[in-house]
Amino acid sequence: MAVMEARDHIPLTEATAACDAVLLIGDRGASRTVCGENKSFLHINGLPLFIHVLRALEQSELVRRICLVGPSARIERALREHHEPPVRGKTLIICEQGESLFHNVWNAFLRLAPEARSATEPSPALREKSVLYIAGDVPLVSPFEIDSFLNRCDRSRYDYFLGIAGAEHLTFCRPRLGTPGISTHYFHIKEGKFRQNNLHLVKPLKVANRGYIQKVYDFRYQRDLRNILRLGREFLRVHVGWQGFWCYGLLHWNQFLSRIHLDPLTLPTRFLLPRSLIEGCVSRVLGTRFVTTTLPLVGAVLDIDNERDYRAMCDMFSTWQRHLADRESQIRKKPDAQSL
Repeated sequence: MAVMEARDHIPLTEATAACDAVLLIGDRGASRTVCGENKSFLHINGLPLFIHVLRALEQSELVRRICLVGPSARIERALREHHEPPVRGKTLIICEQGESLFHNVWNAFLRLAPEARSATEPSPALREKSVLYIAGDVPLVSPFEIDSFLNRCDRSRYDYFLGIAGAEHLTFCRPRLGTPGISTHYFHIKEGKFRQNNLHLVKPLKVANRGYIQKVYDFRYQRDLRNILRLGREFLRVHVGWQGFWCYGLLHWNQFLSRIHLDPLTLPTRFLLPRSLIEGCVSRVLGTRFVTTTLPLVGAVLDIDNERDYRAMCDMFSTWQRHLADRESQIRKKPDAQSL
């Protein structure tokens, strides 16, 4: 395992397709525990969840350095006990967690781009520097999924990319009679039903309203009416306008109908919610050029939110892993697989 020194800083002139990655393993602020534990350190197949994610990042062709943000002493201990670097080892940077997700995201960026600490105007190259952020509780994510996501991000046109997947790709993991699974809730829009994954590619210096990332994270559990109202209030404060507030309300109305098993009733209002409208509203909230990136791969979607999800993941891990590997194999055989 290589530890970064200042001299190891990679110039910003390298291939734009490749980028550094930040693996988020923190447990402070609005982070929730599972089984009374930081969920990134829960074990599956004898390994902490974040080690599975780290292995995928290390094997990715488009990821350079990897910054791990969380309880540093515990991360170092887990690496000593469970980490076997691949033949082509990548530089790992361990960064002690702060009090919130935003502090972790920002401090990790400053470790990867220390020149951004300067009070002077950042260079164009620094402003264009993109970083992949990924959560530590998605053990089924694969190197191919990570590279496919990065390949699909047109960084000449946008500054913040969020991965999403269609509902049709997640049927295999639903709970069935006698078989555990993970229940996923979708956002219903004109183009279909989608679930966001845990892959974010961001140019941090081109997000004007960076503080709102923390607010969205704080109120991310949108099954709680209080969180729905709080986030709606925040959106009004940043002047998304009534169009944005209408968009936000319709998304939640459709999700409510879905939860009470009335999906067909979402069809009329879905057509009022094209994906471009939602992306435009998010762009205004964050003060950046935001876009969603669709993938037919879902390892990064399946995260651990509660004890039930964790138990299902433990029971079904090998089965789901084989399913996703077969799916990747089918995609690789397609002539346009490199454009994923």
